[in-house]
Amino acid sequence: MWQFVKRAQALGLSVRVAAALLVLNAGTTLLEGFGVAMFLPILQFIEAGGDQAKLLATGRYWRVIVDTLHALNLPFDLAILLCVSFAAFLGRQAFKYFYLCYIAGQRQHGAHLLRTRIFNSYIRAKAAHHDQALLGELINEVNVELPRGINALYGTVNLVGTLMLVLFYLASLMSLSVWMTLISGTVLSGTALVLRRLIKSSQLTSESITQANQRTSAFLIDRLRSVRLIRLSRTEAAELQYLTMLSAQQRDNELRLRQLAASIEVATEPTALFAALVMLYVGYTFLGLSISMLGLFLLILLRLLPATRAALTNYQTVAGQWASLKIIERRLAAMREARESKGGALTLTTLDRAIRFDNVSFTYADGTAALSGMSFEIPARSMTAVVGPSGSGKSTLIDLLPRLRDPEAGTITLDGVPISDFSIESLRANIAFLPQKPNIFVGTIADHIRYGRPDASDEEVRSAARLAGAAEFIERLPDGYQTRLTEEGSNLSGGERQRLDLARAMLQRALILILDEPTSQLDAASEERFREALNRIRTETDTTLIVVGHRLSTVKDADRILVLHRGRVAESGKHAELLATGGWYASACRKQQFSDTVDEPIVA
Repeated sequence: MWQFVKRAQALGLSVRVAAALLVLNAGTTLLEGFGVAMFLPILQFIEAGGDQAKLLATGRYWRVIVDTLHALNLPFDLAILLCVSFAAFLGRQAFKYFYLCYIAGQRQHGAHLLRTRIFNSYIRAKAAHHDQALLGELINEVNVELPRGINALYGTVNLVGTLMLVLFYLASLMSLSVWMTLISGTVLSGTALVLRRLIKSSQLTSESITQANQRTSAFLIDRLRSVRLIRLSRTEAAELQYLTMLSAQQRDNELRLRQLAASIEVATEPTALFAALVMLYVGYTFLGLSISMLGLFLLILLRLLPATRAALTNYQTVAGQWASLKIIERRLAAMREARESKGGALTLTTLDRAIRFDNVSFTYADGTAALSGMSFEIPARSMTAVVGPSGSGKSTLIDLLPRLRDPEAGTITLDGVPISDFSIESLRANIAFLPQKPNIFVGTIADHIRYGRPDASDEEVRSAARLAGAAEFIERLPDGYQTRLTEEGSNLSGGERQRLDLARAMLQRALILILDEPTSQLDAASEERFREALNRIRTETDTTLIVVGHRLSTVKDADRILVLHRGRVAESGKHAELLATGGWYASACRKQQFSDTVDEPIVA
């Protein structure tokens, strides 16, 4: 029980909320019990023909009933007793209504909090966690497992309330006849033991459902992103066959769980009804109970049957969904462990001298050594290009600067101050990033440029677009900056998307701008426009530019070019100097049919 309390609090179900639910459930139970208990004096009143003296001799509770009616100036008759019983049931329904509304609201609120918590934890986790996380599994957990887990969490609270009602009725039966209650309890316990195997099967089936859901979501995410490849590879039939297999597993597991639930429901009522009939026979034949006592006993037993069935059904449901709760808990724990630090206490405001990497090394979790003792300097307010063959450490290098990853050895400094001394927030606020493929979200052009700075004025948006060379094509559009972008910006050309994203980066007004192979997917004309934009930024701003280049014509005008090889700086210098050395850079220029006299490269 204590383990459940800890787990519930960790997942957002507070003690206060659980206590409120139990109080409402207890009120429902007490009022229902009182309403049912009133049937004993009602039946006795009918048996005695309303003879007050005879009824007072039946039990002390009649003295309480008579005195209460006199105090309230109410007549002593059957109608009043029936009204009191009915009023108790109406009160029970009011408590039940508030309980159902409250638990429904708390379920939705809990799911809302968990969804936002998972998303927030994921985007704040270290890059190493993102390297290993499967997006399909994560999406399945948010959309499928999370609602099931919430049901298990609140279903447990509901189960406690149902058990309270069962215990209340058992206590009521005990007060009427100990022997009959013991026999009834034995029959019901036997029924529960028989159903235990079905409930255990529900737990195992639930785990299978969770695994099947994760596999299907992961498959769909991968394949929906690769429709073009599937069609060109003519693998539609094979992919459909695999999805059919995964979907069949989901179908069969869900059907198995429903069959188990149906088995529990169908098996409970006949057994309990048989127990009730046996109890009536025993009570009348051997125990000599009165008609009123037998009637009340039967009424309580008939109220106990659905409560017992509800308890077993709730337990089966909770058992069937508990695996989802554990999945969510494990995900949150993993992301909590992977949460990145907030950095140091300093705030980055200027960059006057240089960025320096001093003997920096980094190795990935799988043992891949990306950087090995790398040392170099990037002067402030200059344009530095980083080039080299695939696997030379370019991507790792640009991940280290904004601390998406941290080096295992060496230091990175800004004007001599280690980047670990700056807060993550201020560090990243001053490092703008332009990816190889722009991440264009659905919205307007102005919305995209403002991404990261929603408070920017229209003038600032237009200024950033002009610097990026995007203003010309934006202003030609019928709706200008209010033009709606389709998914991934497909209503713009590749060059337009890249310059639009450059405008977003420029609006950030960061000290450092990192461009990750920005022209690798552009044609020659688009690359030329992009180069013009870079030159404009160099001329009109004090931004420190770091350009990771694949097409070397894009970086030939850089103030300094760093050539990486196997995690180290193999060459360094200006374009002409590197051509003269005859190293990797000169060889790459020849392969791209590019030299210091040719402006437009042709990528081999």
